[in-house]
Amino acid sequence: MNLFPALLALVLSDVAGGVFSFGYKAIVRLKQRTGPFILLYGLTYTIFSAVGILLIGGVSADPHAWIFGVLHGVIMCMAILFYIRIIGKIRLSISWTIIQFSIFIPLVTSLLFFENHLSLLSVGGTLLMLIAIIIFSLGKKDRSAQSEDASATLATWFLLFFSSLFSGLAFTIPMLYMKTAGTSQPLHLLFASGVGTLLCSLFFIRKEDWKEIKGDWKVVGVPSVMSFLQIISWAFLMVGLQGIDGAVAYSLKGFIGLLCVYTISFTFFKETVARIEKIGLLVSVGAILLMTVSLYTSGA
Repeated sequence: MNLFPALLALVLSDVAGGVFSFGYKAIVRLKQRTGPFILLYGLTYTIFSAVGILLIGGVSADPHAWIFGVLHGVIMCMAILFYIRIIGKIRLSISWTIIQFSIFIPLVTSLLFFENHLSLLSVGGTLLMLIAIIIFSLGKKDRSAQSEDASATLATWFLLFFSSLFSGLAFTIPMLYMKTAGTSQPLHLLFASGVGTLLCSLFFIRKEDWKEIKGDWKVVGVPSVMSFLQIISWAFLMVGLQGIDGAVAYSLKGFIGLLCVYTISFTFFKETVARIEKIGLLVSVGAILLMTVSLYTSGA
């Protein structure tokens, strides 16, 4: 695959993932139980991916897609369930920044097992990107001391850690699938993932939840939109991984996702940029330049 389409796919993946994160704000306002949300999320995720498969033709019997996909769906279900429980206790911009540390799992996996010829430019860019994420995290932490009403308890940080852990594992699975499967089929993997999420969600649903699902269209609409955005994000990520090394791709993903979240926060929620966050942006720009140069150098 040419480099430009891979970069474009990665950007689209990160933008969709960033917009997806704001669905959690709607969940807070709805004040609904997590059971109905995750069930509807898994159901609509499966339906949307099934429609995509029908459009491209046929159902796959590839065992790799089902093994990796169902495992991916279960892990994603747990990551979302943990994250929903901390919404309202920590601001989205702060918690989503911390979640970005989950990229360490696929990044380290890629470096250890798949990337044998990383250039010094790409390594330097990756390190700068990680430094930028840490700077953003410190900036949000400083701002939260003045603007956050609810204090973050030990249990909240415990949940945030596990949400980040499961998110990192979920990010790693598509890369492992792309590297080990004979013929990669992103939509088939996503369909199996939706089935896994749906099956896992059945353990968290109650009989009385069905009344809540039928009573308000927003309870159906929010997880449906989020599942659609998530499918777009995962699909374009796997397309991007076909043309860009995993270490570089996940570093870019962490930055672009944060940039999208912050841009929406600054534009629509009128948040201001702290000095330390400006430093983070400059470091990120330097990281992008290094990694972009390394990509074109290695592709030459």
